[in-house]
Amino acid sequence: MKVLVGCEFSGVVRDAFIRCGHDAVSCDFLPTESPGPHIEGDVVEVLEEGWDMLLAFPPCTYLCSSGLHWNARRPGREARTHEAMLFVLKLMGEGFAAHGIPKVGLENPVGRINTAYRKPDQTIHPWQFGHDASKATCLWLRGLPLLTPTRVVEAHFGCSCGTRFAAELGRYGCPDCHGAGKVRSIWANQTPTGQNRLGPSERRWMERSRTYEGIAQAMADQWGACVRNRRGDAMKVYQGTRGGDGCEVVVKQDGYPDVMLRRRLDLRNHSPTGFEWGYAGSGPAQLALALCADVLDDDARALRVYQHFKGRQVQGWKKDAWQIDEEAVKREVRAIERAYPKEVER
Repeated sequence: MKVLVGCEFSGVVRDAFIRCGHDAVSCDFLPTESPGPHIEGDVVEVLEEGWDMLLAFPPCTYLCSSGLHWNARRPGREARTHEAMLFVLKLMGEGFAAHGIPKVGLENPVGRINTAYRKPDQTIHPWQFGHDASKATCLWLRGLPLLTPTRVVEAHFGCSCGTRFAAELGRYGCPDCHGAGKVRSIWANQTPTGQNRLGPSERRWMERSRTYEGIAQAMADQWGACVRNRRGDAMKVYQGTRGGDGCEVVVKQDGYPDVMLRRRLDLRNHSPTGFEWGYAGSGPAQLALALCADVLDDDARALRVYQHFKGRQVQGWKKDAWQIDEEAVKREVRAIERAYPKEVER
């Protein structure tokens, strides 16, 4: 697949797609920091060159909420924001700027795009993809599914008095000031008050603009995956919802009617009352087993890996609704089998 990664000088996303076997090229006015296929110039000028996917990371200087307050104070800055929005529309291929690329993903922080264009399809954080870091990242998508978190990193706690402490102490308040300060969840890239640890510098914007490796790899693994399975059928997507009548999981697949996921109580009866998620219990165990069995089509293999799948995935799904596709399940199973070879050997 031909992938154009626009407004990227780091090569992080480009290299992730290359490792997955795709023909990926980055493009930016700056030279690439990492040796690899790179176009030094305006990404708009190469949009018509037959790409299958465009992933764009436009500069957020004049778009992000944290800087928009300067528009009323500095003459000409609002005009720069208008130009930045026109650039976004060109990348998304909207209206006058239609470019015909079938799969498009655009990344930016919360800001003008949310109000002048539309709300993002998804907002993600690095801590959902294996990094001890928090950074709200909005994604606007066309022809691409939502990203599924790959490994959730739990936050620590920090107090405005300057103390950092482990999450298990958070319920009791700050151990130093004994509750006088404000306690909040924080990650390693934040100060105890929740601000980014990077101090002012000429390169701060470059450091902040780099895509986290875990997010880049998730994009390559999930968006770069073949949309059809080995049988030629459309990929299965599993959607879970929790409501007043309990939890249900629907299996969606293009060309087939929606069906409810089988509980597979015949393999192991953890929870005859139904599925659950978001904690380490019998309901999540039943869901993990059902998902692994349905995707792998190999009951013995599913029985070997499902408890690890529960611990690494299902118990981390904290919301009332979630979605995962069969390729994401297969990737996690392969990772489990690499991590625990003796436990899951045949």
